[in-house]
Amino acid sequence: MTGGAIYIRFLVFAFRILFFVILIPNQIINALSGAAGYSWLRRSWTKIMALCGLVLGAAPHQKGGSPFWFLLGLDLLLLIYRAVRGLFENRASTRVLTYLENAQDLSHRERGRLFERMVRDAYRRRGFEADLVEDLKSQGRLNIAGQDNGADVLAKHRHTREELVIQCKLYKGSVGNDAVQEVCAARGFYGGRGVVVTQSRRGYTRAAVQLARANQVELVERVMLLRWLSED
Repeated sequence: MTGGAIYIRFLVFAFRILFFVILIPNQIINALSGAAGYSWLRRSWTKIMALCGLVLGAAPHQKGGSPFWFLLGLDLLLLIYRAVRGLFENRASTRVLTYLENAQDLSHRERGRLFERMVRDAYRRRGFEADLVEDLKSQGRLNIAGQDNGADVLAKHRHTREELVIQCKLYKGSVGNDAVQEVCAARGFYGGRGVVVTQSRRGYTRAAVQLARANQVELVERVMLLRWLSED
């Protein structure tokens, strides 16, 4: 997570705290101030709110009004910032996927390997320790004979320790039963939950969805992958 993302999340958290610490008590005190014997509470709260206004950079509110609109505006700006950032990051990821789908300067194998790395990075963003099976074999961390046995990426969550066996499919058409069958075989070999990930705009065939449901295999489509690639 970048320093900017941490700062933005801190501001959002601070807004939530201020909402409950300042706005709600202010409404309660407004209601009580009309009753006899509570004028001292109104005067004290006015001074506190004026101090809060100076700290927040807002002008002190007359008659003890709350900095509600300032906080609401801050929250809206944060939401707009996150939406715009997500839009540009999504477009960048979309351009990369489109390039991989149509690149003439790369072989089908090279494009497939690049897509597998994108999937690996997406799972790393989600809190997984993810590696390509090919890399694990070349590094001597995985001792298997032959090919990848139906898995392209192996992942384990850093906290829950959930293990995933991931099959990546860079397709232009719909992904069919073969991908689900491959990941089922890989799941039996490596252990863990089976996942198929594709960037295809056409998603999965009905038969693939039915087979995946029967075997508890997760199917990840293009929209979800792009969302993951845009996360911090």
